[in-house]
Amino acid sequence: MRAELNSNLVSAYPELLGANIEVGVGDGWYNIVDCALALLQHHCTQQTDAYERALVTSKSNERPLHKHECQALAAGPGKQPKAAQIKEKFGGLRLYVDGVDTYGAGVIAMAEQLSVLTCDQCGAPGERHGGAWIRTRCKKHKKD
Repeated sequence: MRAELNSNLVSAYPELLGANIEVGVGDGWYNIVDCALALLQHHCTQQTDAYERALVTSKSNERPLHKHECQALAAGPGKQPKAAQIKEKFGGLRLYVDGVDTYGAGVIAMAEQLSVLTCDQCGAPGERHGGAWIRTRCKKHKKD
């Protein structure tokens, strides 16, 4: 991935990526990676917000807690996931992220599946092409 795009991701998701991560995929998968990271970060933020709102309500004793507030308190604040590595392997995207729950695992699985249908060079519809190195490419980039 071009340095500019890598920098955009690091700037947008500092808690998730840290400062030194290098996203080792083609530019064509930028939108897939960006969307996956956005969903992971949003989920973490939503969990933390729900926990904090429920905590305030529980301390105020103004009313009994609703079921979703009890669930938010039981779950605790959102655990911040951390990306360990983002790379290409066997023609598909691999997102290695520590600290994800089942929702996060689903987001990652969906992103990885989308990548094998998307050209890693330009983002157009693509398919896996074999040889010594498996790549997911569109017709235009198949020879590259």
